[in-house]
Amino acid sequence: MRILFSPMTAGGDFHPVVAAAVGMSQRGHEVLVYTEHEGIRALQGTEIPTQGSPRELDFSKRLMAVHDAGKEKGGSNSAKALVEVLDAYAHDMADTIAGDILPQFAPDLFVASLVGGAIAQKLAERTGIKTCVINSDFYDRCIPEIEYLAPAIQRADLVLHAVDREFDYGFTGLPAHNRYVGPLIWERKIPAPDYLTSQGGYWALVSISSQKQNDVPIARLALSALDDLPVQIVETIGRGHRRKELGPIPSHVHIEHYVPHSVVLKQAEVM
Repeated sequence: MRILFSPMTAGGDFHPVVAAAVGMSQRGHEVLVYTEHEGIRALQGTEIPTQGSPRELDFSKRLMAVHDAGKEKGGSNSAKALVEVLDAYAHDMADTIAGDILPQFAPDLFVASLVGGAIAQKLAERTGIKTCVINSDFYDRCIPEIEYLAPAIQRADLVLHAVDREFDYGFTGLPAHNRYVGPLIWERKIPAPDYLTSQGGYWALVSISSQKQNDVPIARLALSALDDLPVQIVETIGRGHRRKELGPIPSHVHIEHYVPHSVVLKQAEVM
């Protein structure tokens, strides 16, 4: 089977789709990951075939424009503005995939992330391709609440939820074409920082979203809460933030844009 994966790099959408792509490739299927520049960079060094979407289509840039506009007005992003960005992005991506990618790769199945559910819907309407949407979150406390995306997601031929029923509080009302598949975990492999093994002692991992948003205060609060404890701290802030946003950094705190959490958790006592 030939499978086209198109994960958005926003927040937690990217990694579960890549995990599925890796798994299907290992099972002998022909896969292609079509994603934004940030996603292509994350996949460098892997054996997964990739193709980058035009930079002008990057969802993160569109989302940040809405975020910045909201800040200028002294408020948060309006739901209407976010829906408009999502719909325009889905329209443009569906056009590009239908015109440029489907003819050359000819996939049997298109797989999108949760926020890309509208891309899958628009692509299916235009081409008739079979579609699958991967949700990295709960079903019961997530899908019904997303008014814009829920109809598009449920029009997919298959919806996979990267949790299990127990984690979803025993929810038993999944639609027939939805499946719990358990965690879909993938990390970009980079060498572990030397200080993790050379400094010894107790460690704590603090992490905020890889997608830029208003969560720097959480990072500052976590550092303050841990300040009196005898622990070394690794704090990951994603590529959307800069070290200086956190203010003064104590010597026992190590700020990283990215480090595989699995590496840190081998040493950490708390996350």
